[in-house]
Amino acid sequence: MYTNERNKIIEIFKNKGIHITENRVTLYSLIREQKNALSINYINKHFSSIIDRVSIYRIIKIFIDKGLLLKVINAEKEAAYIFNDNEITKTKTIKNRIAYFVCITCKSTIILNENLYKSFKLPQNMQITNCQLIIEGKCKKCKN
Repeated sequence: MYTNERNKIIEIFKNKGIHITENRVTLYSLIREQKNALSINYINKHFSSIIDRVSIYRIIKIFIDKGLLLKVINAEKEAAYIFNDNEITKTKTIKNRIAYFVCITCKSTIILNENLYKSFKLPQNMQITNCQLIIEGKCKKCKN
């Protein structure tokens, strides 16, 4: 990992109030570099020699709680984690309202920028606490 990239991650952690450890920096760097959501199996296999399984789960939970990662369902219908670079989903009020697209061909996962939840109308006295909108299809690259 380049020093500049490492410094950016450390600054992000400081701004979010995350204690800085090598394991957290390394795991965050891997997920941040990926275009697709990573399954917990992939993450465990990738880091099993340097980070124990329990620590991986704890680190991921911290990243989700701080808005750095999103938990999504991947093309195999498993829980997966993706870097949250979407300003809409970083806000506390809609942190648990995620809309994303999963390509059925290449398995890529894309967080959608649009706030699709404004059009949801619930009956009175009901409140959304968690909502994931999964749109499946073929991405631009696979469509052609």
